[in-house]
Amino acid sequence: MPRIKADSGKSNKTPFCGRRKKLKPKTNNLFTEEKKKSLAESDPKTILAKIIIGGIGSLFGKREDGDAEGLPNTEKVECPAEGVSSLQRFSSCKKCQTKLIRNDEKQLVKCAECGLAQLFHKCQQRLIANVMFLKAGNTISLLLFEDKLKQLYHIYTSQVAGGSTESFESLDDDSIIEFLLTVEATVCYNTKKNVVSVDKKN
Repeated sequence: MPRIKADSGKSNKTPFCGRRKKLKPKTNNLFTEEKKKSLAESDPKTILAKIIIGGIGSLFGKREDGDAEGLPNTEKVECPAEGVSSLQRFSSCKKCQTKLIRNDEKQLVKCAECGLAQLFHKCQQRLIANVMFLKAGNTISLLLFEDKLKQLYHIYTSQVAGGSTESFESLDDDSIIEFLLTVEATVCYNTKKNVVSVDKKN
């Protein structure tokens, strides 16, 4: 008679020795539109462009209580100024407003920031003043760019008896210094010591 093998209890299935396929975890898109926008707005070039196009005030959102004139991280100081350290006139790039450096007498200059080639005598002439003010018994030096100087001059002309018929563009350095030492106004400046707004005194 044929012998019947007893069941040993062991499985006849061959163990799986192959590699298991790893499942990649599902990931969300790390760069959503909101995150891309946030990164773009924090880029230094974007910040510089905002200043050029909309002025320093374009960097700030809604007004918050406790800040000078509603601008974040600003303080006030009163005019007239105590003194003017320097006035600088310079040529700026037509595209990015960066100061142009002219190494020789050639008319053709190239902006070091954006690379725009342009004729030097056709570039925009700009003005910046380093002005000293008195605040809480101490002196502080602030930078006033041309747009703020024009605003102060407009306030000054309204305070002079009979007004002034001279345009800002026609003023020489001595005339600019004189009105900075005379005008009654309030200026706001940021942490970089740049004047960001000017107003008449209340």
